[in-house]
Amino acid sequence: MSKYIQGVRDQARSGIFSRKQSTGGDEQMRKNCDRHISKKSIFIFVLTMLFAAAFSLQGCGQRSTRISIGTAGVGGNYYSFGRAFAQVMMQDMKDTDVQARVTTGSGANLRMLTSEKPELDLAIVQSDLLAQNLVSRSPSSEGASGVKAIAGMYIEAVQIVVRRDSGIQTVSDLRGKLISVGEAESGTESDALMILRASGLADGMYRMRNLNYGASVQALAEGKIDAFFCTMGVPMTAIATTAKKVPLNLVSLSDEEVDKITARQPWYVSCTVPAGAYNGMDREVHTIGVKAVLVGSESLSEDLVKRITGSLFDHADELQYSVTVDYRPDPSEAVKDLPIPLHDGARAWYEENGIEVRDP
Repeated sequence: MSKYIQGVRDQARSGIFSRKQSTGGDEQMRKNCDRHISKKSIFIFVLTMLFAAAFSLQGCGQRSTRISIGTAGVGGNYYSFGRAFAQVMMQDMKDTDVQARVTTGSGANLRMLTSEKPELDLAIVQSDLLAQNLVSRSPSSEGASGVKAIAGMYIEAVQIVVRRDSGIQTVSDLRGKLISVGEAESGTESDALMILRASGLADGMYRMRNLNYGASVQALAEGKIDAFFCTMGVPMTAIATTAKKVPLNLVSLSDEEVDKITARQPWYVSCTVPAGAYNGMDREVHTIGVKAVLVGSESLSEDLVKRITGSLFDHADELQYSVTVDYRPDPSEAVKDLPIPLHDGARAWYEENGIEVRDP
């Protein structure tokens, strides 16, 4: 029995020893396996990063050119047109990424186009501001560039909006009133101040606020301001919507005021807002208008601007749906009455399409 027990003990010791050896072997195997997996993981990670980088570079190649177009405040025609135009340009130019940027309007667009470090490549700008504030020029300093026209688009009416119960019938009636003249650096602000001065209302003879279109409409509806100016194609959506709830009127300029303004500044034209343009307004309103002009930095390549010009006219029907005005671009009209010369790329497109071009 003792020999049997001793044998069992020996087998047990042998088994324990074997398990210890096996355990040691398993541990070594696991370490080897971990090192193998670690190397494999690193290899897979590096390979994944290389593929990602390759696809990223390929994606960049597809949109290798980036341009931005300055519009104006949300809710206006410049903004809606700019967004729609950015989309159609990217449809036509697969290598180009186009961003429509919200700005405060024409004045800001000009500044951002012509600053030492330009922030825009394209913009929509009122013709009067182009004529007043911009001279076609070579770069005056490093990074600055001049601006060239691409196309005249449509006429915008300067609209002076009041509540029907305000008793305001003429521009002179705005004396002492609280008026929104649009956002600072906007074309509306420039037009409003010019009309007020032409009508004999100097600074200080009225109170002024710089509100965007949406805030202006709301403030007038709530009785917080007495009037607001907006330079926009007719009808303006925000005015049309509000006129269905709050009785509104547009203030007419006198013939003398219109003649005085257009004689001094030929980029303004006599303009009529038709009766019925807005709810409850059953008479024509006489005012002045300016042309909205698509412009671009003269540093843009001729080929790029030529393609941009083509997109503008090729997608006329689509772009019509983006604005409230009757936008029917005619290439022969788009080159008329421009205050600055055409970009070489735009000129090339017009000439290839049989359009006679004359510089201002």
